[in-house]
Amino acid sequence: MRKHFGLLTILAFGFISCSNSGQQKIAMVDKEINQMNNPSKVNFKTFKSQAILIGKPIKLLDSSLNVIADISNMTSKFVEITGVSDTIFNDTKDLCNAFWYVKIKIADKEGIVNGKQAFKVEDSDQVISKVINGKKVEFQTTLCMAMGVEYNGELMDCPIDQPVIISDEANNFKGLIRVIPNEYLKEAVWNKDFEFFQLLNDGGHHDKIMEITPHESGLKLSIHRIFQEGQNDFDVLLRYNKGKYQAEYLNYGEIKYE
Repeated sequence: MRKHFGLLTILAFGFISCSNSGQQKIAMVDKEINQMNNPSKVNFKTFKSQAILIGKPIKLLDSSLNVIADISNMTSKFVEITGVSDTIFNDTKDLCNAFWYVKIKIADKEGIVNGKQAFKVEDSDQVISKVINGKKVEFQTTLCMAMGVEYNGELMDCPIDQPVIISDEANNFKGLIRVIPNEYLKEAVWNKDFEFFQLLNDGGHHDKIMEITPHESGLKLSIHRIFQEGQNDFDVLLRYNKGKYQAEYLNYGEIKYE
């Protein structure tokens, strides 16, 4: 019994030490970010990518961070990223609200937006495409230009939205997929108020589309999710109607723990 007690004490001490170490690192990061509030000048590094804007209101800023236009009508629209701030900023006391400023170009306009509203189109192992009836369908992931799972090698584990972009040659469509709320959606996502379909890839989940199948109503996605300690499978039906895509969760499979 004493041996067990000693082992438990060592394990408990080790856990507390690791926990304290992690908390200290996060506290250092928090202090670092809080020192970047209310900037008088933002320095940018060149960064070329495509992004999609999400949010309301969306304010376009000049180099002094003064509002020069309301571009809320650009939500769900693609823009070109030309630069990203070389440091991260935070306008609240919540570490998970930190963000980068992002330089964007929209037709003949240029300016800066809050990175929490800019979702960079990226390539990841979640990207998948398939040719159906001679036409290509492709799914791409996005990355919000704000605090997420990691920061400078430290695990932040901040909740993030990860909307998916569909490119559909048959319907000449490229954009986001609005999600239909139902009981399965509530089980599948953390942010039930986010209006777009997501593939999660964070500290606790990793989604992968395993199959894209033609369906009488549209396309059926068979998705495999890996958790830290288990996995499950579920299906999502995509419908195209009047120039828009919608997603409906058809089920949410039982989690099989390892």
